[in-house]
Amino acid sequence: MASFSRKTILAVTDILATWGHSDLDRFLLEHGLEEAGLAGGSRQARANDIARYLLRNPEITRDDGRNLTDAIVEHVIQGAISNCIRYSAFEYAHFQEQYGPLV
Repeated sequence: MASFSRKTILAVTDILATWGHSDLDRFLLEHGLEEAGLAGGSRQARANDIARYLLRNPEITRDDGRNLTDAIVEHVIQGAISNCIRYSAFEYAHFQEQYGPLV
C-alpha cells in the first residue's frame, strides 16, 4: 500500500505537469508505465492520468518490489530538493516558494 496521501500524490503530479513531453516519456519508461496508457494528451492531462493511475492502483509494485506510488513520489521530491540546493546548502524558503503544496 502506498505511504503517501492523495494530496501529496496530486502535488507531485502537478510538478510532473510542468515537465516537457520528452521528460514525461522518459519518466514513464523509468517507472515501467509505458504500457499503462499514459502517453497521450497535454502535459496536464498526462499528469492527471498518472495521478489517476496511482490513486486507482495503490498496491502496485515496480519490478524491484517497491511500491510504485512511493517510488514516484520519492523520485519527484528528491528532484525538487535537488533544485533547491544552492552553494551546498538546502534553501527551505526557495523550496516553499517553488513547491509549496509539498511542504
